[in-house]
Amino acid sequence: MKSTWKYALVALLGGPLVGLVACSDDSSSSNPGGSTGGDRSTGGGSSGGGGAGGEGGEGSGGEDAVYAVVTQVFGESDNTSYIVTTQDLSGSELSLASGIEINGRAIAAGPTNGGRLFVGTDLGATVTRYDLTADGDLERAGQVSFAGAGLTSLGEYAGQFQFVAEDKAYFFDGSTAQVIVWNPEEMTYTKSLDLSSLVFDGELLTFGGVPLRVGGELLAFAGWRTNDNAQVPDRAAVILVDTETDAVTIATDERCGYVRDGVLAEDGFVYLATEAFGAAVHHMNEENASPPCLLRFDPEAGEFDESFHVDLTTLFDDAVAGTLLIGPGNQPYLLALDAAEYEGPPVPRVLASSPVWRLAKLTTGDAPSVELLDGDPLPGSILPAAFGDDVYLPVFAGRESTEIVELEAAGLGAVAASTPGLAFSFVKLR
Repeated sequence: MKSTWKYALVALLGGPLVGLVACSDDSSSSNPGGSTGGDRSTGGGSSGGGGAGGEGGEGSGGEDAVYAVVTQVFGESDNTSYIVTTQDLSGSELSLASGIEINGRAIAAGPTNGGRLFVGTDLGATVTRYDLTADGDLERAGQVSFAGAGLTSLGEYAGQFQFVAEDKAYFFDGSTAQVIVWNPEEMTYTKSLDLSSLVFDGELLTFGGVPLRVGGELLAFAGWRTNDNAQVPDRAAVILVDTETDAVTIATDERCGYVRDGVLAEDGFVYLATEAFGAAVHHMNEENASPPCLLRFDPEAGEFDESFHVDLTTLFDDAVAGTLLIGPGNQPYLLALDAAEYEGPPVPRVLASSPVWRLAKLTTGDAPSVELLDGDPLPGSILPAAFGDDVYLPVFAGRESTEIVELEAAGLGAVAASTPGLAFSFVKLR
């Protein structure tokens, strides 16, 4: 496979492909894994965009549609984020001139078509709500702090926010190993759900950016890496939260690690894959991580299928692969590494974020198969923003700009919008 892939590092060179790269689980660009996504609701929910699921699953388009993009601009000593709204996804270039300025790295979420945007930053544990006015402007409408629960920062994925009702939402926090239950209508803290059984000495607990809604349960996926970012332990976990009772069930597996991406397939199983960072660690040093894998989880039984384990390298002629993306029509995709095109340092987080990964359709089932698609390579650590059946991949070009690219059934489509800085969140307000 290495001898047949001939692609340039277009995104690193400021080329046409740019999008939402999962490059850190906090505000630092030095850690692997974190940006934004959304939930993909099934069996009673609806898809959410920009890091949150909730009411309404309508796609993009329409004269009255309004989208919010939150982008981060790097300064010499600190960073500034901007909230920018747009109605145009036909290739528009967004300006920060009229955007709402926020200190630090901001993430934002909200239920698709919900008319509300909830914003947190890496500088504190406060969530600020902005309501969309009839004129299409954003109006500040309240705050809630999670500091009393021990949080000091809101710097992970926007997908850590999940909205299940107008008056109920969750925030999954790896740094304190808990799920915050809060009221987005009243902007009040409700309680915390303990996840301390997921804490291990010398390891960092992280959550994937695209939880799933299956019936009345919310499924989040956990992964671990060592504190020095050098190793990935063989451990996967699915956290199931009953959205009526807040009861938490945790299922674990120890056959491979950094399994943080999932899709609910037609056979009723949730298929889970190693994220690109875990695949990159294995590629750099096989002793530091097991081969990236595909696992299968039974949401009805609440347990992993012990008879199912696929080494992803066997699907791609020994090349590593990871990062399971959910495209239009709930079609899953994987990203496979084109190692011959990588010219960066031997650092897993850099490899995972570099545009040297090929998009491939995944067919799930007892004997999974893949189909590599034509097109330019992508960064390996990216997260889709889904609004109904419309899916977008905002991909970064260095630290300077972002283009939001539509993901179509056949692969990458047109550029929907572009913005200065790194766009960590993308939400459809109406």
